[in-house]
Amino acid sequence: MAINGSASFVPTTRLFLANWQDANAALPPTDPLLLPAGLAGFPAKVTRADLLGLLETAGTGLIPLRTKVEEADNLVDTTSEALKLAKAPLAARLVEFNAYVRTWHENTKWVASLPEVPNPGNDEGNFTKPLDDVETLWNTMQTELETDIVLRDGYGYVDFADGLTELRSFYAAWSNATQQEGMAIQSRKAMEARIYAVLKKYREVVALRFAKDSPVYLTLPRLSPLPGHTPAAVILTGIWNAAETQAELGWTASTEATLKHYQIRFCSGADYENDEEEIVATILPGAPLVFLTPAGLSVAGATASYKVYVVLETDNEKGSDAVAVTRPV
Repeated sequence: MAINGSASFVPTTRLFLANWQDANAALPPTDPLLLPAGLAGFPAKVTRADLLGLLETAGTGLIPLRTKVEEADNLVDTTSEALKLAKAPLAARLVEFNAYVRTWHENTKWVASLPEVPNPGNDEGNFTKPLDDVETLWNTMQTELETDIVLRDGYGYVDFADGLTELRSFYAAWSNATQQEGMAIQSRKAMEARIYAVLKKYREVVALRFAKDSPVYLTLPRLSPLPGHTPAAVILTGIWNAAETQAELGWTASTEATLKHYQIRFCSGADYENDEEEIVATILPGAPLVFLTPAGLSVAGATASYKVYVVLETDNEKGSDAVAVTRPV
């Protein structure tokens, strides 16, 4: 395996750690394989344990950092859904309020002050402005008319004002979650850069300390795919399998002569982000082209997106189009 995006860092680093262990076993105990001091922020010479720490240390290692990104992404999805659910009824009440004013106060100054209905896809400022206008107009009309304006189901000004306040809190929660996700991704990328520097230098040091025909050198993991063509993508389909309570994925067979394996990856949410994908499974050639997985679908209403990658012996790869699967509520 080689580095082909963020999802490949952990398994590729595992291969380097295994090779490093073999290298140390082949060397005198008093002279283990070490990398230059100053590499990847380490003040002393870098050991295998240092690389393992970059991968696994609680809180700061790449594996826990990847978990933080996934948790942050889930929070973004949750707050985004809450925001969407809060926007729709307020927009509907704006439409109802406008109709009320046009019906009961036709040819008045109030009609000319009615705002446009906001587009659901608008950003916070453009979505909330017409709602703010309605809140102001509603309150002003009640003051001047000296009577309450009540819509269907007894829905009044206080209900609208409370809903608008709640909407702003959902916007704040979504913005905070988005910020936290961005910070988590940057922390993960910084750790990936440190690990990459260690892996690259490790290959250089092994080439210096071991003969080209030695087992350690011959099993030295690749850092990048070998030269070669990019494979053709397969066609992926996905559905929710109610009986198995999992996503059911199926894909067409690859015709690549040097097919190494298929790899199933996923992202939380309906939008697939290559930089946030996680590996679900590796499927060897000849295995069934159907796979069941609960990845990303642990709760009702959750949506996850999947791709199947064709990976060649050179480690060149190509992903299918993404397919989103939603677990019913």
